[in-house]
Amino acid sequence: MDVEVKEIRTKGDVDVSTPLEDMGGFGAFVRELNNSLIAGEIDVSVNSLKDMPVLDQEGIVMAAVLPRGPVNDVLAPCRLQDLPYGSTVGTSSVRRAAMLRRHRPDVKTANIRGNVGTRLRKLDEGQYDAIILAQAGMERLGIPGGHPLPLEQFPCAPGQGAIGIACRSDDFETISILKEMNDLVTYEAVTFERSLMKALGADCSAPVGIHARREDGGMRLIALALSKDGDGFREVDTVLDPEDSESVDKIIDHLMEVFL
Repeated sequence: MDVEVKEIRTKGDVDVSTPLEDMGGFGAFVRELNNSLIAGEIDVSVNSLKDMPVLDQEGIVMAAVLPRGPVNDVLAPCRLQDLPYGSTVGTSSVRRAAMLRRHRPDVKTANIRGNVGTRLRKLDEGQYDAIILAQAGMERLGIPGGHPLPLEQFPCAPGQGAIGIACRSDDFETISILKEMNDLVTYEAVTFERSLMKALGADCSAPVGIHARREDGGMRLIALALSKDGDGFREVDTVLDPEDSESVDKIIDHLMEVFL
């Protein structure tokens, strides 16, 4: 099979100063890719799954996900408990900022944009006292360092650590090929995470973390929904049957309370 790689710079790649929530959320990293798919300019797009909106775009299907990497966020250059009082932490994520304020109300957060290398450079230049990054991204780039934040206190964004592969929904030949690459364990977990996020009506402007994985014959779910200041919150840590709609509905209602 002949494959040509085409690099596409998205709005999120080009504009590295505007906060993501002011750019329409994480869709800022996939709109141009989806448009190119629909136009037939490309046949497949490869995405960081946490950047893919939970609301499907007509004509686009996520045909496969690759085996999941680490799901944790990491703090650099120090551990959370060693961060000096009143420090400024760089993050472009509303979720990470709210969770950080919950556990360290003395800390200030400031918007930071750019790729991993750019963010680490800004840290080295002293623009921030610390920054929060995704552990999976650092590992894929072969960058050492960073102190993982505990998943129970800092649950990840839905799909974090996974790579999603999309194509046109009517391109059945490509779908069939991609299905051979699909990691079923990861696909089940991230699909459940994204379905909960969708049921909450939440996007990247909502401070919500959701992580699911198979455990003890069921699905272990760690979820946390917060107010943006980090004061109000609802959390879940349980093992359930994802097909039990009554249990799932109760969890959604519980998490929704923070937004009422």
